[in-house]
Amino acid sequence: MKQRFKVFFSFMLTIWLLSISSFVNAHSIPTSYNPAPNSVLEQSPENVTIIFSSKIENNLFSLKVFNAQQQEVTEQDALLDSSQKELSVTLPQLSNGVYTVIFNVVSSDGHPVQDSYSFLLQTPQLDQPSPVVPNKEWNTPAPDIETPDLNQPSSESAVNFSLYNLFIYLIRGFYYFGLLWIVGWLFWNFTLTKKGKTIPKNYEQWGIIAQMVHLFGLTTMILVQIIDITDSGLMFNPEIPITSIFGLTWIGLFSLSLLGFIILFKSKWIDVIWLLSILVLKGLNGHSSDFEPMSLIIGLNTVHLIGAAIWCSGLIFIMVYWKKQRVHVNEFLPIFSNYAFLSLVIMMISGTVLSIIYLPDIHSLFYTQWGLTLLFKIFLVIMVAFVGLSIRKRMKITFNSRLKNLLLLDFILMVLIIGLVSILTYI
Repeated sequence: MKQRFKVFFSFMLTIWLLSISSFVNAHSIPTSYNPAPNSVLEQSPENVTIIFSSKIENNLFSLKVFNAQQQEVTEQDALLDSSQKELSVTLPQLSNGVYTVIFNVVSSDGHPVQDSYSFLLQTPQLDQPSPVVPNKEWNTPAPDIETPDLNQPSSESAVNFSLYNLFIYLIRGFYYFGLLWIVGWLFWNFTLTKKGKTIPKNYEQWGIIAQMVHLFGLTTMILVQIIDITDSGLMFNPEIPITSIFGLTWIGLFSLSLLGFIILFKSKWIDVIWLLSILVLKGLNGHSSDFEPMSLIIGLNTVHLIGAAIWCSGLIFIMVYWKKQRVHVNEFLPIFSNYAFLSLVIMMISGTVLSIIYLPDIHSLFYTQWGLTLLFKIFLVIMVAFVGLSIRKRMKITFNSRLKNLLLLDFILMVLIIGLVSILTYI
């Protein structure tokens, strides 16, 4: 009874963990506009200023203003302040009419953010015509402007966008799966050897496969990110990879991934250094630079990923060796159970601290696409909790087909959760 309660408690704590950990990769969003969207001005504004929730990348931003005749009225380039959160562009003297503001930026995690809005200039004049009444049409850029219509896409473009997003989610999920697999595979290799357990003969070969999955997912993510940036209307020059945070982290991650094929599974301590290095770099590819202390945040992210890797790779181990090397699985299951519980506790602690730093308004859970996706993820984790209880109960009886089905269900839930993480870290 005590053991069952411990397992159930750990999994329920994971619900909280997973519910807050996804906030870490939230993208930059506008928090303040001047002029405000759909505002009516009585005098020409000197500039347009947009303030974002977190840092945006240098040299990867655009802010332009167009009049009702689809002509750009901004004569100067936009400027980003030292905080990298305030973007502004100087305006000339404007005449009466409706103006459309279009901006394209890239978050510190490499995610492009683009949008548009409109405002009305109606200066008082003796011979002034009837005032223009604000309406929803202002938020739609003129169709001839090269920047895409962000608010009212055609049905065909909407379908293509959805299919493209699905492709991105699959790629990101593939990457996270490979990352957790190889990190956890190195952990279990170190742990089982230390405990005097026999390592399966083809364990290293499966580790190479894990590396290949990780490298393919990483490479594809980098290429997709470049496409995202260029498609958003921004110019991607060769200096970006070495002048942006996300570019430098991609270079580091790619280099470490290639190096792994040469150095891994030869020295346990080299494996540990490689493991920690790749997780620290992954932690930098987000919004860690926007919060203090950065070292604490990166450390917590690293610990969090290690905990997830222990659980995910443990399930992969069971799936790989269940059929032909059951002896290894029978020996592994009790060890995996104990370490899984410990990892969940560690993740809970790291997640709680991160939530204090990152957690925004909880109301967004119920009226945004992101929030609804997260709620579905929490539902899956609740299912994992009940499956975990059933597995613990079945292990005390016998290792039979019923146990295998439960473990398979746990594995499927793991894959679905990784898929939801790939969505939550992108939308």
